[in-house]
Order: sequence, then C-alpha cells, then structure tokens
Amino acid sequence: MKILYTTQATIPVPEGAFVAVRNPIYFRGPENGAEEVAIMGHFPEIVAAYKALDVPVHVVPDGERDEVDVDPAQMGLPALRKYLKGLGIDFDPKATKDELLALALVSE
Repeated sequence: MKILYTTQATIPVPEGAFVAVRNPIYFRGPENGAEEVAIMGHFPEIVAAYKALDVPVHVVPDGERDEVDVDPAQMGLPALRKYLKGLGIDFDPKATKDELLALALVSE
C-alpha cells in the first residue's frame, strides 16, 4: 500500500498514485503493509518510523509542493504567483488575483 501524509484538506492525487491519504497530525505509528510513503511537510517522526522498517519515504518540504495539477482559479495568491513564475511569466508584484488569473489563462 502507498500512503500520502498531508495536512492539505484537498489535494489532487493522480489516479493510482497513492492508495491512502492520511493527516500526519494523527500519526501514532507506521501502518502495516506500507510499501511506500510520501510526506508533505516536516514530520521527522513519521520519516524515522517508516525508515526503521525499510519503507521508501519521499518528503516534499513546505514551499516546494507542486501546484501544476491544480486549477489556477482554485489557487491562493501566493500559489498563483509561484505557478506563474514556474511558467516563466513576468507580472507586476502588486497585481490582483484577477489580473494574475488572466495571465494564467493566456498561457494555457
């Protein structure tokens, strides 16, 4: 079983990528049958618990989460700015969300 630990309420997970999604704040110990674990954020106790069982662990640090599969209209302003920077689009740092969304739509 593949497990994703994240505190995000909604997250796009590609079909078949992970079987189980768990909130890391409720972690009490590693789950039986885990074959691979991904953790979004800084949760060293979870990393250590699964590594002790030789389960592959992938950590996505805060601030490096991939927002590409998310609809730009659903992003917050910081994520939208990061998304546009990732596309190489220049914008006014004081631009409103609507102005940034217009740039995102033009780039699609």
